[in-house]
Amino acid sequence: MVSSPHLMANGDIRPARFVELQNASGQARAIEANANEKVIGISMNGTNKAPIPDVTSTNAAESGQHLRVHVQGEETLLELGGTVAAAAFIKSDADGKGVAALTTGTVTQEIGAVALESGVSGELIRVKVQLHRHRPAIA
Repeated sequence: MVSSPHLMANGDIRPARFVELQNASGQARAIEANANEKVIGISMNGTNKAPIPDVTSTNAAESGQHLRVHVQGEETLLELGGTVAAAAFIKSDADGKGVAALTTGTVTQEIGAVALESGVSGELIRVKVQLHRHRPAIA
C-alpha cells in the first residue's frame, strides 16, 4: 500500500493540484507546481476547513499547514487547465492544473499523471499519479 506523505505548505495550495517540493531553510515544503516543473504528486481533494457555518476555504492547505499529497501509483482527482483525453500523459500548467503533455516536438516534459478519463478545463478527472520524464516523438 502506498503511504501518502503529509508535507508543510509553503503558501496556499488548492485542492487537486500538482505540487512540487521547495527547499526552504533546509526543509522540504510543498508549493503548487509551475508549468512543466518536476512534481511530487497531487494535493488532497478537500479543503483545510471543517464544515463550520460561515467558515469557508478554497485551499487544501495554507502556508504553514500540513498537506496530504497523493504520490506515485495512487489514484486521485486532478483539476484540469485544458482538454485531456483518457490515457493521455498529463503535466502541470502555471497554476498546478493538469494539461495534456505534447505528443510531438523536442522538449522533455515532466509528467505527473496519466488520465483515467477524458475532461476539459475546470473539470476534475480521475488520474493515476505517474511521475517520469517524457520526450515526445519528433514529428
